[in-house]
Amino acid sequence: RESRIPDLSFIRAGRIPHDYDLSRPFPGAPDLAVEVVSPTESAEEVGGKVDDLLRFGSEQVSVVFPEQRALHQYFADGRYRTYRGSETIDTGDLFQGFTLRLSDLFVFPEPGA
Repeated sequence: RESRIPDLSFIRAGRIPHDYDLSRPFPGAPDLAVEVVSPTESAEEVGGKVDDLLRFGSEQVSVVFPEQRALHQYFADGRYRTYRGSETIDTGDLFQGFTLRLSDLFVFPEPGA
């Protein structure tokens, strides 16, 4: 079985052992996992990653669809939400007080800037 390492992970500091080797993959599910969908990935592949991450302990899994400029957010308690445009992403208990508009994820610097 392949390992499920998300494109981006957040793990609360209290879950990381003090002697943990940061050059190795974390031995558990991250609190937050983010997957960025590539054009070659199938819905089945992405769905399998989301299911595995939630089953093994992630609180939230966000799936970013760059071509559609959308984010699908899955929660361990079964909730699901889709964000489009400039909607503000709800990070729940993971980042209280932090706000991020979805549209800000798709702002790229000018070449040479």
